Order: sequence, then structure tokens, then C-alpha cells
Amino acid sequence: MSSHQLHQIQQICDRVGIFVEGKLVASGRIESLGKQVLSDETLAIEFAAYPDNEELVEMIKSIQGVKEVNREKGMFLINSTEDIRSTLSSQAVRNGYSLSHLRLRGGDLDDIYKRYFSKEGVA
Repeated sequence: MSSHQLHQIQQICDRVGIFVEGKLVASGRIESLGKQVLSDETLAIEFAAYPDNEELVEMIKSIQGVKEVNREKGMFLINSTEDIRSTLSSQAVRNGYSLSHLRLRGGDLDDIYKRYFSKEGVA
């Protein structure tokens, strides 16, 4: 199957091939392609919880691997040297917060394709 509808492809396929200008630049399981593209970069994690207060910000900053915490469109954008989602969610719940959003940027097929596309110098 060939499509530019990457969200739909991700819903039904477990293995994909990425073509840039007619050349196969990557293939495999979506998870492994995401790890390959993210391996040399800081991870960006979207996070939101209630109540959104200064104690929450300090809790996030205290997690090992966190480099930077910024606010973006009603949520936090956390730059980290490692995947802290498990630690982040468990600490938040343990401290009485209700999670409303937690997502690793770069892990979906649209993000993966954009990164491979730019690596090939086409961007």
C-alpha cells in the first residue's frame, strides 16, 4: 500500500517503508524507525496535569534527565536526555496530580517521515 495519509497508515500497518524522491531511505517497524531518528537528539515530551502549579514545575525539573521545561499551548514541553514518561507519570500521580496529556514528540509516522525527509536534504 502506498499513501501520503501517514496517520491512517500508522493505524493499520506495523511495518513501513519511507521513500524520499523515489529512494527507499528506511524500512521497518514504526517504533524502531522512531528510535533510530530520535537516537541522536534530545527528546521532547508534551505533558499536562491538574492542578497546574509551581510545585508541578519543580517536580518535573527534579526528574533525572530533564534539561528544560517550557510552557506551550496549555501544556509543558519537556526536553530530556532520556524517555522520562514512566517516571513523570508515576511521580505526578503519587503527588496527587491528574494527568491529562502525555506524548513523546517524534514517535508518530508523520514526525518520523519529516525527520527522514530533512536528513536526505530535501527539506
